[in-house]
Amino acid sequence: MKYTIHTLFVFFFFMMDLQAKENDSLLIVGKKNKIVSRQLKEERSIWIHLPENYHDKRAINHHYPVIYVLDAELNFLTVTGVQAALHRGGRSRKPDAIIVGIENTDRTRDLTPTPAVSERGHATLTNSGGGERFVSFLEKELLPLVDSQFRTSKRRVLIGHSFGGLTTINIFLKHTQLFSDYLAIDPSLWWDDSKLLTEAKEILQRSQFDHVGLFVASAGMEKNINPNHEKRLSLPDMLKETTQPTLRWHYRRFDEENHGSVVLPALFYGLRFLYQDNYQP
Repeated sequence: MKYTIHTLFVFFFFMMDLQAKENDSLLIVGKKNKIVSRQLKEERSIWIHLPENYHDKRAINHHYPVIYVLDAELNFLTVTGVQAALHRGGRSRKPDAIIVGIENTDRTRDLTPTPAVSERGHATLTNSGGGERFVSFLEKELLPLVDSQFRTSKRRVLIGHSFGGLTTINIFLKHTQLFSDYLAIDPSLWWDDSKLLTEAKEILQRSQFDHVGLFVASAGMEKNINPNHEKRLSLPDMLKETTQPTLRWHYRRFDEENHGSVVLPALFYGLRFLYQDNYQP
């Protein structure tokens, strides 16, 4: 796999007395990797954030959990901010982590597990249903590359919102071994007439979820949506019926948030739940 690294600069201007020099007000949040994917047959941009002390001599033997973020262009900075806040949280501080953001090229193609002819009255979505190829990209290319380039632990967290949440639930159910923890934010479980939910009950009963963490968040302020969207609320009921003693899961509905605003509180409470007791294999 070929890749080149370009620095991703994110600028914060503090304007100290309106006299601050530009070099003194520049923070580098991460780097952008260019990956040529054989699975997807295209070049992909991957955003990488390393812990502040990653290169310190004292940390040279330390291995870090990795948080993978779908929709990097929307969620990467929010995740890095929440993760930093939780890590610096006093006595309840959470482990530091490497954060990997996956930028989109064709969101509908990659983040839908099945093709859907029509959804919510829209015209035919001919580019949908490429989710399994995207999973192959993760499994065969991205995850091995990150593990080979950085000091990673066995702990992997996948975070997705909306279509990204749909992908997160799909991987949790069908490719569980790829990640140790899953954070699905307002997942689009209405997709393809809620096909994934239809499959979920059987999968939850017959599959093993050994030492896996799952946090599912939903927004409570959505109105005038497809009635199938509400079927997502049956997922907690299915989880309650499972007899998986080592599956750690939690569902939370944020009644005062909408589909967009739910991301921030879901990240905070979701990561805090998944990292409870600083569990870090």
